Amino acid sequence: MEVCYRIPLYTPIATFATNGVYQPNGGRAGIFLGCLQNGFKFAVQDCDFAIQVKHLESGGVFANDPSNYFVLR
Repeated sequence: MEVCYRIPLYTPIATFATNGVYQPNGGRAGIFLGCLQNGFKFAVQDCDFAIQVKHLESGGVFANDPSNYFVLR
């Protein structure tokens, strides 16, 4: 996660399938809020829920793995 510190705060981020397509079922998009030792924190709003701040650290699966997120431009 050494690139984490180069991402500006409030940058939009999301997960994508290996073919580069966003996966609405199981994927996730949010706003980057800062780095953690082994991951990052971001704001996300799942359908029918209030906005939450989530902490993602290495070892999760797909949308729960920080290495599966990409910066949106």
